[in-house]
Amino acid sequence: MADPTSDDPIARESTRLTAVAVSGAQTTLDPKQMKEWTPNSHYGAHAFGIPILALENDRRTGRFTRFLESRASLMPWIEEYSPYALVTADDPPVYMTYNNKPALGHDAKDPTHSANFGIKLKERLDSVKVPCELVYPDAPDVQHPNLSDAVIGFLIP
Repeated sequence: MADPTSDDPIARESTRLTAVAVSGAQTTLDPKQMKEWTPNSHYGAHAFGIPILALENDRRTGRFTRFLESRASLMPWIEEYSPYALVTADDPPVYMTYNNKPALGHDAKDPTHSANFGIKLKERLDSVKVPCELVYPDAPDVQHPNLSDAVIGFLIP
């Protein structure tokens, strides 16, 4: 959105991100992907206005089931807003950190902030050659052990 001809120095600045650094991020809004990656996923329906019904256990199981059943009609929104769906080769470098180890296809203690989200986004970013550092307990190739170090690394390469 930069306007290089503007008299306003702020308007001349680019709005494009130079890097992304997140902790415990949910990298997809697609309930099908969530269930495939972490079978006990139960979070996200609220983002699409799917209400909690006055039924026992609806908060976790029923609401997410309706979310999954509504997937086809929600795909335009999922494709517009889901980080996983928005990956392109010109994206900025990404740093993600999680407090748990990934275990794709298995239930997680905290499915909403599972490192499975990081693993799958990293695979997608790697496929288009966008630099991505993924940190979790005992992760390989850690260059920046925490978010602060990563941000500083992005600012002072």
